Amino acid sequence: MQFRAKQIAPPKEWAIFEDLCHALFKQVWQDPLAQKNGRRGQAQHGVDVFGSPNDDLQLYLGVQCKGKDSNYGSKVVWSEVVAEIAKAEQFSPKLDKWIFATTAPADAKLQKAARELSVERKAKGLFSVDVLAWEEIQALMAGAPEVITEFYPEHADHLPQVIEALRALPPLAEKIASLVERFNAKLPEPSNPHGPALWEVVTFDGDRGLGPALMGYSLGPSDATACPRLTEVGTILSQLKIAYSARLIGASGAGKSICSYQAAKVLAARGFQVQRLLDPEADNIALEAALPGKRRLCLIDDAHLLKPHVLSRIEGQADPALLVLTTHNAIEGVSHRGAITLDQKRAVKTIAAALRANLPKTLEAVRLANDNVGERMMNTDIGERLDHAESTSDRPWQFCFVLGGGWRRSKQAADSARAANADLILAAVAIRQLASRDARAVPGEIVEVCARAGIDAGMVDQGLEWLGKQRLIVGVADCRAPHQRFATVVLKRILEG
Repeated sequence: MQFRAKQIAPPKEWAIFEDLCHALFKQVWQDPLAQKNGRRGQAQHGVDVFGSPNDDLQLYLGVQCKGKDSNYGSKVVWSEVVAEIAKAEQFSPKLDKWIFATTAPADAKLQKAARELSVERKAKGLFSVDVLAWEEIQALMAGAPEVITEFYPEHADHLPQVIEALRALPPLAEKIASLVERFNAKLPEPSNPHGPALWEVVTFDGDRGLGPALMGYSLGPSDATACPRLTEVGTILSQLKIAYSARLIGASGAGKSICSYQAAKVLAARGFQVQRLLDPEADNIALEAALPGKRRLCLIDDAHLLKPHVLSRIEGQADPALLVLTTHNAIEGVSHRGAITLDQKRAVKTIAAALRANLPKTLEAVRLANDNVGERMMNTDIGERLDHAESTSDRPWQFCFVLGGGWRRSKQAADSARAANADLILAAVAIRQLASRDARAVPGEIVEVCARAGIDAGMVDQGLEWLGKQRLIVGVADCRAPHQRFATVVLKRILEG
């Protein structure tokens, strides 16, 4: 039986009905960033949920959620709708459409009154009005299977379980076996291989120095002190104080993780317990309970891997005692309303200036990664190396690579690329970079070079993705080695292999 043909009862609690409307209209409007208006107890100006259809920020729609009928104690009367319209007039920016969503059954008189009022209001340049009864809401839910699964899982499709039941029918087992296998081949995995969500408490006790950054390792809480503080830290703290949640976006290797840990370290010093989500693709992500009397900061790195409705639900729980900080890779075509963008070139300048301020300490750290820097004969001056790293780097990890003499690790890089079947693709990157005098290259140009060696485009794409994750190229959209000198020496190592 189709979902809209079933008799489905509204949620028993008003708060759940509001959550349902929030999830539903995100789907209907195709706006994953549609939000609840404030939190319970705040003035909402006749609007519980608002958003922009198709992410058109010039157009705003609002929904007022009213639990009515036997479930909530009374029926809808037109005077109540009019009173809520008056409140919605105060919503800013001006709404284009306002919807009165109720669990009460459809009422022809209310619908007629709403239609007639909408005509009058549109003639005056005011928002139109719709009254949606529970039947219409259920009809909209029929086109949003994710909402059904979340709020009415007992009415969701259960094809895997049905097929398993068919398997157990002895008289038909042999006849339907092939059909079952064909269905199974098309079905997604019923369970998430990432398992349940896990949070861990973050502490900032250690200090690993600059060594891990210079070696290109992933940075964590123990690196928050040694790495120069980025400008965006102050912006994050200010936004968390005002809005209780903040999103930090930037390119891979721009310094998002260390910036978030630096902000978290400041909050930890102010008495917040910092909790980090270990896997953003895990099942059933919910905010963990804090210790009694503790304020919390929930930190989610790589939050672009979260489903939009999960991220919105988590941010919707933020309050003065529960802060939420998320980091996201900048993805072309994906917008983050109100997000903080990490300026990677400014981050390079900030880091370089801080390291120049204490050259003896910087020299001591750099010489651990590259003993060819210093004041001895034939050594490179640390000041010159800093200037060169700053002028040739677009993002912090590239700056650290150049400063630490990353080309000296070319043999290790060549061996790792060979084991991953990406060595010839790295060679093509190096050849293109040297021949073009360090011009930016897109994947299609590397495909063209590799085609001469009989390497197909699919293998090139896989190789570039691996090289990007290993930071042996600037990025999949910028197919260059981190430095021309590295391109020279790694090409020699690959040819030797």
